[in-house]
Amino acid sequence: MTGAEFGALGGGVDIDLLADYIGGALTGTPDESVVATLIADDPAWGDAYRELSAGMTAVGAELVRLAAEPMPVDLAERLDALLTVPVPATAGDPIAAPAPIPAELAAPPVPHLTAVRGDGAHGVPEEKTTQRARPTRAGARRRMRWATPIAIAAGVAAFAGFGLDYLSGQSAENSAGSAAQLSESQQRDSAADDAGVPPAAAAADLRILESGMDYTEQTLPDEPIAHALSAPDSGSASKQTRAAAESQALARLRGRPALQDCLDAIQLENAGGMISALSVDLARYQGAPAIIVRFTADNGTWAWASGPSCGMQGVGADTLKSRPVR
Repeated sequence: MTGAEFGALGGGVDIDLLADYIGGALTGTPDESVVATLIADDPAWGDAYRELSAGMTAVGAELVRLAAEPMPVDLAERLDALLTVPVPATAGDPIAAPAPIPAELAAPPVPHLTAVRGDGAHGVPEEKTTQRARPTRAGARRRMRWATPIAIAAGVAAFAGFGLDYLSGQSAENSAGSAAQLSESQQRDSAADDAGVPPAAAAADLRILESGMDYTEQTLPDEPIAHALSAPDSGSASKQTRAAAESQALARLRGRPALQDCLDAIQLENAGGMISALSVDLARYQGAPAIIVRFTADNGTWAWASGPSCGMQGVGADTLKSRPVR
């Protein structure tokens, strides 16, 4: 089933947003209530919800019936070869209690000099070498018993190393995004330190709002109005889809680290010393998603509108408009 097929059920149905809702990705987010309202009030959304839910249930049932993926033949053969080393059975001589290895077998013989006592000490000492003792049958059996567990342990270690290499590669890929984000934050902190400006501060009573206001150049200095977004009527599905998209565009700035990066970027661009944020409104400016920040600095009180990329590396404050508050 594709998004186009669901679109035939009714115009304006955002199949990706609906799939996120059914899969639980929107739980605890503002979009969850928006989609729930659309399903309840808009017949097209309701029909798409029922059909997509049934389809996902059917796919889940099919996946449960799939058989387990067999181990590759070459890997199975290698493991069998490592773990099936023959061990000679010896009655009354268990492997669990092996005899110690004889001293003559512990290390190969090496040439050495022997000091000569008495009159013979004036001459050159005779070089002697120790002779390797011929191992007995019992000694050979003992060496075989030691060699077998060592070979098995080496095989298991090699297989574990293969798994660790694979997992470390996956871990490196998963952590690449987090490392890049941390690097961006560190570079911005370094730039602020080089400029001699401390990080932007937030007032103790900082308000973070989502007023839904659409600011203009004239209304930008106005105080933000905190109010809950009203539920749409059944004829406003397209408006709600747009509102959900705008909310998603600003989702990054709901996190404290990204918000701090944005405030630091605004502080650098304002060039009026350290700023103290008074309020933050995730809203719109002239119809586009925007973060509206009111702050005080050495150069006065300001209202600042920035785009969703505010604080990202190479973007800076993403300024749309700024005006002093009189």
